[in-house]
Amino acid sequence: MERLTVKCTDKVYDAFDPVDVVDNEYSKANYNKILTKLGEYEDLEEQGRLIKLPCNDVYFIVDINNPKYAMVMKRPIRELTIYEIENIDKSGFKYFSTEEKAEAKLKETEDANVHECD
Repeated sequence: MERLTVKCTDKVYDAFDPVDVVDNEYSKANYNKILTKLGEYEDLEEQGRLIKLPCNDVYFIVDINNPKYAMVMKRPIRELTIYEIENIDKSGFKYFSTEEKAEAKLKETEDANVHECD
């Protein structure tokens, strides 16, 4: 991402292309808060500590080994570890970015179990 701020001193940021700010204290204070927040995010991104989450919630299959009772459940992504987040939608892992993907995996599992019983 292109950097939009520059760090002048510790925790003081300025914009590369300054924006005209209405001449009142609220506008200037708000502008400085925006620059500070944006600068902190840019710092985190440069350090590799800012990740973009693929979704707000993940879906997983409960009781996948018991197709009769298996069902898709939802869980907030903020409850996952970074390892789990990095492996969403990957083969062999239990979290899916959409309910449709989890339902498809459940159907695939159910179909596999039906063929095993034949």
